[in-house]
Amino acid sequence: MVTAAIEIDNVTKTFDDLIAVNRVSFQVPRGATLGLIGPNGAGKTTLLRMISTLAVPDSGDVRVEGKSVRENPRAARAHLGFMPAEFGCPRNMSIEEYLDY
Repeated sequence: MVTAAIEIDNVTKTFDDLIAVNRVSFQVPRGATLGLIGPNGAGKTTLLRMISTLAVPDSGDVRVEGKSVRENPRAARAHLGFMPAEFGCPRNMSIEEYLDY
């Protein structure tokens, strides 16, 4: 039985000589809320892109509801909703409304 909604297992992602994410591991229990905080260039977006199957880790693995993003990205994607910040937030929408949206 899967106990974590998201499992990050020793994940690394590089871009040429830049190490964007370096051996990151953690779990997000079902029902929990995850916030990634850090300066620009810390790897937050890269990590979210790997969780959402938009990028493949160079090493390690990400599992969403037990489904590997490397081995079965389609099955992992079936458990996700992802809206990058580039889409923006409609005017006069509260944070609660935006999360529901």
